[in-house]
Amino acid sequence: MPRKLCVGIVCGYGTQLDDTYREHLDAVAKDADKFDFVLVSGGFTNPKNKNLSEAAVMEEYLLKRNSSLVIFREEQALSSIDNLRYSKQILLTLFPDLNFKPEIVIYCKRPWWLKVKLLSLFLMKPFNKVSVRATSHATSWKEYVKQCVFAIVFDFLSLLFPKLQSWKMRRKGLDF
Repeated sequence: MPRKLCVGIVCGYGTQLDDTYREHLDAVAKDADKFDFVLVSGGFTNPKNKNLSEAAVMEEYLLKRNSSLVIFREEQALSSIDNLRYSKQILLTLFPDLNFKPEIVIYCKRPWWLKVKLLSLFLMKPFNKVSVRATSHATSWKEYVKQCVFAIVFDFLSLLFPKLQSWKMRRKGLDF
């Protein structure tokens, strides 16, 4: 029986590498030997540096930690919904045979875990085996509440009403 393919998807969180972001990426680097490749997902979210994507920042950091890592970049995502939606498109392009789907491990920061887990149930179909791994422990209780309550509701409403997502991106200044 052939070995099952395993893919890591890494959600981005901006272009500034602070200690929490490094901890997030270090968890991926630590697990790198489990993956056939890693897909780093994050777009051009920094209005001050429109030429630098979250995916490029993550790729550079991960390759410094493990130069043999095979990395694909997804550079359109501006939100958690986009991270999953665009990553899924890439995976479906790489694996068009619906009978053969890789195991997927999605990495996100701890406050986003529940939101990403729930979104993955809807957005990562038709993949059978999808797990979500929480990384980076340092966060405030306010961030947990914000992500576990408000962001979940807003993101699910955005799935139903895509204009909400556009409105949110404009409010964040990501409509450049």
